[in-house]
This record gives sequence, C-alpha cells and structure tokens, in this order.
Amino acid sequence: MLLVLPTDSRPVYLRIADALRTAIMQERLPATSRLPSSRQLATLLGVHKHTVMAAMDELVAEGWLEARQRSSYRVHRSPPKQVRAHRQLARLNAPNVNEFSWAQRQNVEIFSNADYFQFENQRITHRFTSDGPDLRLIPLDEFRDVLRRAGNSPAAEVFGYGGAQGVPTLLESIQTYLQRMRAIQGRHIIVTNGSTEAILMVALLLLGPGKRVVMDKLCFRPIHEIFSLTRTEICSVPMDADGTDPGALEAVLRHRGADLIYLTPLHHYPTTRTMPLERRALIYQIAAQYGVPILEDDYDHEFHYSGMPLAPMASDDPLGLVIYASTFSKSAFPGARIGFLAVPNALLLPLCKVRRCTTWQVNGLAQQAMAIWINEGGFERHIARVRCTYQRRLTHMLACIDALKASTLPELQLRVPDGGLAIWLDTKRDSQAVVDRAAARGVLAHSEHFCSLTPAVRGSHLRLAFASMAEDEISAGLALLGQAIADTPCV
Repeated sequence: MLLVLPTDSRPVYLRIADALRTAIMQERLPATSRLPSSRQLATLLGVHKHTVMAAMDELVAEGWLEARQRSSYRVHRSPPKQVRAHRQLARLNAPNVNEFSWAQRQNVEIFSNADYFQFENQRITHRFTSDGPDLRLIPLDEFRDVLRRAGNSPAAEVFGYGGAQGVPTLLESIQTYLQRMRAIQGRHIIVTNGSTEAILMVALLLLGPGKRVVMDKLCFRPIHEIFSLTRTEICSVPMDADGTDPGALEAVLRHRGADLIYLTPLHHYPTTRTMPLERRALIYQIAAQYGVPILEDDYDHEFHYSGMPLAPMASDDPLGLVIYASTFSKSAFPGARIGFLAVPNALLLPLCKVRRCTTWQVNGLAQQAMAIWINEGGFERHIARVRCTYQRRLTHMLACIDALKASTLPELQLRVPDGGLAIWLDTKRDSQAVVDRAAARGVLAHSEHFCSLTPAVRGSHLRLAFASMAEDEISAGLALLGQAIADTPCV
C-alpha cells in the first residue's frame, strides 16, 4: 500500500492519519477493505507500532475506520459525508476519458472494414467462423503425459530464456517433418507464437513506411491488419478460378513495384481454392523477374482430402525467394501457440534479431512437449484421426447444403474444396445482410464483405467453417442459416 505522509511539523501519528484519510478519499482504500496490521504498517513506515495505533484510533473516532475485536482495522462501510462530497466533486472535475482524442493518436485503423466483435453481445449457438480444430478431439491424456515428460528435460533447455530460433529438439523435429511431409529442405526454422507472429516478424523486417505489399483482394483480415500496423501500402490484386491473377500481379510489379507478395496457395483464405502448379510456377517467375520475395502462408497443410496436397512453393525455390510460414494451431491445438518460419540462410540472423525485440521465444516447455509428440508419432496419429473426422464433416455439410438447394434455396452455389477446414458458399445475396440476419438466430458466419479489401464490394459469399462442429451441430446451424438466407432478398 502506497502512503505519502505530509512533511509538516505535526506529530507523526496525525500525519499517518492524514495519509490514510487521503487514500480512503481517493478510493485507493475502498469501503470495507481491510488495512494491513499495525505491526506491518509500522514496519512499512519505520515508526513504532503504538504510533500507528494512535493514528488508527484517530480515524476510528472520526468515522473513517472501524475496529473489529481480534481483527484488523477496516475502512468504514459508510464513509463520512465529506468523503462522498469529495468523490462527487472529483468525478465532476475529472476529464471524460471518452472525449479524449485517442483516435488522433492511433497509427492504424484496426478492423476498419468489419469488426470481429460486432455480435459479441448476442447469444451465438453455432459458429461457422471458427477455423480452428475441434478441441474435443485432442488426446488430452496423451498430451498431458508428453507435457509431464517434457518437464523432466534439462532446465536450461526448457525453463530458461533459450535461443531465438527455438528449442533445438523441436527445430530438428520440424525440419525432419517438413522434409518428409512437405518436401521442404535446406531451410532454417524459427519457432514462433503461431503463424500470426511469424507473419508479423516478416512484416517488421521487410516492410514499413514507403514499402508495398501485394495480396489478394479477398484475404484473412487480420493479416491485412498486421501489414497495416507497419504503415505499409497494401496493394490488392483480383483472383480468378485458379487463384491470384498473374496478369494483374505483373502489372502492379511493373508499374508500381513491391517489397513482398503474400500468398495462401494451398487452401486460399477465404475462397478455399488450391492454386495449380502451372499458376504457382508463373507467379514464381513473375516474382523472380521483378526481384520480389514471396511470403507463403500454409496454415492447414495437413487437411487435404482430394489426393495428396501439392508441395509448397518453398519446396521448389531455386532462387531463395520464398519465406514459408506455417503453424500447429490447426493440426494440434491453438493454445500451444506454436508456429514456425522456414527461411533461407540470409534471413535467419535478421529474423532472430526481430524475434529478440518481440516475444523472445515460445514457451520452452510447450516446444519440448511438441517435439516429443512429433518424434514418438503421436502427432501424426492424431492428424490421421482428425483428418478422417473433418472429411466426414465436410461431406455432411455438403449434403446439408444440397438439401437446402433441393427444398427452398436452389440458387446456392459452391465449389467443393480439395481440402481445408471451410467452404465458400455463394448465396446470391448481400453476404453481410445474411450474416446480420443469421446472428439474430444465433448463427455466426464470415461474410465476403468481412474478407474483402474493397469495402464497397459487399459480395454474396459466406465462408463456413466446419471442423470445430459435430455433424448434428452442423445440421442445426445450417437449418438456421438457411432461414436467414431465405429471408434476405436476392441481388
């Protein structure tokens, strides 16, 4: 407790009483709160215990404190009239925080196009917005055992500050996993707090005022905000059925230049499209021609249902142009906060320096546990189980939508995704209007408007995630969503 004693010539006990009285009037000591013992206060103030007791008795007599038998002093539950008058005057004279011009001091407008929290006060029962895994499927007992064994590792390795790259055992595990499952080799790994921090680190290193990043007009909104935080100019390009339009991209690089290209080629967010090899090769050629690096965000590689997923662009990168970002948030669980970058040699030290200026490192115990889980095969067994479950849920969602089309909404259209954790449904209606009506029924979905970098274009698509919902939950949620769609006029 902070007490500031007046420095006048009055007796010490009166000055102590004055300091306590001020603390009560300023509500640093609210009504009924318990004071430290007289012995503790005496030690704190460097005075005799009896001096403190004299100050307490003075305040009891004035009605500021109440003394309870065999108990410490407490602030009186009904403070004197002068306390109430002082507090009322303080409130009248205090500046109104809501009128302070914070808006003029902000560097970037966060979530300017749409707000994540616009429906937080409504009762939502079905969330088609969650692109994360179903936490009910996590093998908790297995991971608790892994976590316990990770705690037996050398203390310096998991409980210290550690290196900027990450715990050595996890770095090696990720390198081996990437080489075997994604054909990526010869890269340095940096463990991050999810892929979001990975992208932020790249943005802090390569972007800033006067720089330019190119990304698709439809995107994962928080990534756009990360780039905005660095005061980077964001240039959006259109898409076609195969993903990023190479002609539009080349035109931007030729006429305006750029410092980074951001892509999600495997399961594009939000459209779920998989960019074919020919398109990837063409975009890589354009990036190489203009000397612009590519940031490849491969956030859900494990969940591909139509044959084997295409190898990342980083697996065939002879010029070292591609920075590869991925995460275990979708494949394991987001609470682990473990993502990673796989980068060319030239970027290792600069990114580690950036890392030291942000969060230093990811929790060492979590990293060690993840390494054990991967090395012992538990992670891949978990992936095999949940991949089958998510594929069944996708099939069920598609069947539910077919039922809606056959009954009341024949105009619904979608392209069955090759993989991922969501679908991109064309409602033929104003997507944001559908979302508003659905939220009133307890259903939450992401509109095309929410995912667009062009605010004037509201679009007619919804992104509907299915992985975190059981089949009966999907059925119930889509039935309510179908009502919202039917109540919205076609455009």
